[in-house]
Amino acid sequence: MMKRAFFSFSLVAIVLSACNSNSGEAEVSTEKTEETGVPIPKQIGAVNDFEGIINDEDEIDINAAIKNFRESTGNRIVVVTMDTIPSDENATLFASKIGNLWDIGEGPKNNGVIILMSEGVSQIGIATGQGLEEVYNDSVCDHVIRSIIPHLSVGDYSGGVTKAISLLGDVNKPTNN
Repeated sequence: MMKRAFFSFSLVAIVLSACNSNSGEAEVSTEKTEETGVPIPKQIGAVNDFEGIINDEDEIDINAAIKNFRESTGNRIVVVTMDTIPSDENATLFASKIGNLWDIGEGPKNNGVIILMSEGVSQIGIATGQGLEEVYNDSVCDHVIRSIIPHLSVGDYSGGVTKAISLLGDVNKPTNN
C-alpha cells in the first residue's frame, strides 16, 4: 500500500518535469554512453519490458496499439520499462537518451516517441524526437502522464501504456484538408 502511494506521488512529481527534453534477460549494449553512465539494453522490439512488469498477453495488445499508432500517424513509438535509471536524471531525459541511442525516429524525420516507465524508481517519462516536439509538446505529454497515473498507481502498467498510446494517437490524427 505504501509503495503504491509513493509511486502515485512520484509520478505526479515527474509530470511536473514535462516531456520534451532534447521478457527475459536483456542484452546490454557494450556502449556505456557518457551521457548516462548506465548501460542501456539493446532494443528488442516496440515493447522493451526489461523490468518484467508487462505480461505476454498484454504485450500482444500493446504491440497492436503501437502498430495502429504507426499506421494512423506515420510516427514510431517504443515502450521501455527499466527497474532503474540514473539517479541524477528524470525518466523523460533518460528516455530521450535511449531514443537517441536506438535511433527511434527514422533518421532525419526524427519522428519517434519513447514511453519509459520504471516501477523500481517510480517514474514515467515521455520523450519525443525533434520532429514531433510541436505535436507532443509539454502540455500534451503532461496530460497523457496525468491520464495514465490511475492505471499505474494500481499496478495496471499495460492499461496505462495502452491508454498513453491511444491518447498520443488521438493528438496526431491526420486531418483532411
